Amino acid sequence: MEPTLRHSDERVQQAAVTAIIRSTVAGRGAVLVKALPGLSAYLQESVLDELLLLKDPTAVDPLEGFLLRNPTIRTGLLEKALLALTVIPDERVVDVLNSVLIHAEAPASLRRMALMALKKSSYPSAQQRISRYRLLAPNDPLLKE
Repeated sequence: MEPTLRHSDERVQQAAVTAIIRSTVAGRGAVLVKALPGLSAYLQESVLDELLLLKDPTAVDPLEGFLLRNPTIRTGLLEKALLALTVIPDERVVDVLNSVLIHAEAPASLRRMALMALKKSSYPSAQQRISRYRLLAPNDPLLKE
């Protein structure tokens, strides 16, 4: 399916996305995230909407890559991807949120969302990450909010 997700015809991409979404194959969240950069804006939004519902732990690592390695993706899409990450019930999410927070090149709004998600997290490691960040970057304006 992955080659069809990279197809130049948006209709072929749409058919592939639909087939993956309707399937019950384990790991489909990761496949969808990996395809995001090559999809049209409409399909990117659809995939992120689906990821919000899937809450697929296999999407954690690909979402980290998407959030940190795609500087040309519009901020709204990155924010939606971060939201999709935060609903995944997996402690690895804390590591990704921390990576986004300390990533200086990330949009400020995305970093702010990551900090807020860490503050709301039920995992003890999230509070530890915030404390450590306060020590490492005491002058970060985000910490004053």
